[in-house]
Amino acid sequence: MDVKTKLLLNLMHDNNYFKDLNSYLREMVEQEKLSYENLKYLYKKLYINKSLFIKQNIYPVSQFLIKGYSTEEAEKLVKLLPDAYGVTIFCYDEKEKGKLFNKLFMDLEFVFMQYDEHKNVKDTRDIAYELVKDDIESTSIKQREVEVQMKNQENLYGTIFQEQHQLLLQ
Repeated sequence: MDVKTKLLLNLMHDNNYFKDLNSYLREMVEQEKLSYENLKYLYKKLYINKSLFIKQNIYPVSQFLIKGYSTEEAEKLVKLLPDAYGVTIFCYDEKEKGKLFNKLFMDLEFVFMQYDEHKNVKDTRDIAYELVKDDIESTSIKQREVEVQMKNQENLYGTIFQEQHQLLLQ
């Protein structure tokens, strides 16, 4: 790891919303999953002079970048989402109203998850974007949250649920 990457990592500290931020980013850089350019983007867009609410969104954005997607794709998708100001008590900083990444954590996870799934099925980013746009327009914030929670549970407990399902079918 070069000096400028180490310096940038040292500027990004853990916080109440993301307790392992520094170690997570350091690990992703060491594993060459995040580049210096990705790290610099996260720092400028989601960390420096941002509220804790926005800083928590480093995780879903970095996960999207780790999958090989571009920052341009991330921004295009994020613009589809409603602003979080007034939606949750945790988004309290009025000066961040309308900022690009002032979004609900689960909404970011939803839009990135849907895009990845649609892109892998349709194998084109343009079609995937249009499908995600339709997904956002046809779901509520609560529905998107539930879908993300179900997908996360499926990923975490997938094999256990599959085994139980097979037992029930016997």
